[in-house]
Amino acid sequence: MSVDTYANGERSRREEVIARQRAFDEEQGELAKEEALLEDQEAASEQQERALAEKDAENQRTLTFLKLIDLRRKHISEAEFELNEENNTKPTLLRYMPVFVLAIAKDGIFDPIFFLPGLNFIITCLFGVTMFVALYLTKTNRSLFEMKRIATFLVGLIIGFMPIVALLPEQTTVVFLIFLIDRAESNEHIARAIQVLENIKKD
Repeated sequence: MSVDTYANGERSRREEVIARQRAFDEEQGELAKEEALLEDQEAASEQQERALAEKDAENQRTLTFLKLIDLRRKHISEAEFELNEENNTKPTLLRYMPVFVLAIAKDGIFDPIFFLPGLNFIITCLFGVTMFVALYLTKTNRSLFEMKRIATFLVGLIIGFMPIVALLPEQTTVVFLIFLIDRAESNEHIARAIQVLENIKKD
């Protein structure tokens, strides 16, 4: 083997080694680029997921806030409706006028005429039933069957059965007392409804 042949062989091997090293370096560079690209994609994906999570959280907070607003509006609407109902059904002398007319007629006309025990009993029973129905039909915002009203009505009815005592205006007094009870409780409920409405609006 000549020197030139050996030299050429060595040169070829060096070039081959250099070429392999260069190819290896290029492959490593490509791998590094791919890893960097994957890392960038993962970072972008994580950032996008965080942005979506923050957006979902913001949407959830907005939804909760809107629900609270709707609930507050509902409570205000209910409180205003209750207040309007209390004001619309507030007892007045005009609404009680039919019952007052019956009571005055019984005390001022029928009692002096039919004051005898038997007739007085019949008249008291008839007027008692009539006035009870009239009171029941009167537009008030409290029930007639509450204890204070029933007790007041029964006391007046018992007094009406007494021949001499029945000459007193007991039925007119009973109706007036029931009206005052109704009016006082109505004012109390209206004040409470106003307070509830103010408390809701403050929150």
